[in-house]
Amino acid sequence: MHPDGSIGPWQALADHFEWTGGTLWLDSEVVALTFDESGQVDGATIRRPDTSTVGRAAAACRSAVRAS
Repeated sequence: MHPDGSIGPWQALADHFEWTGGTLWLDSEVVALTFDESGQVDGATIRRPDTSTVGRAAAACRSAVRAS
């Protein structure tokens, strides 16, 4: 058990992600995925609540966490 309870590991992950230059987009929705020629995901179209536009983000990792 993490000393900070169930949120502890997630907070540590978020802190490290931001420390290494990442930006967390909370309350954002992936509305489409894009694929390269081999069928691997290479990006996502994301709707963010702070804008009325939909932007595209390049995939920079090999995995993602889905929160529901």
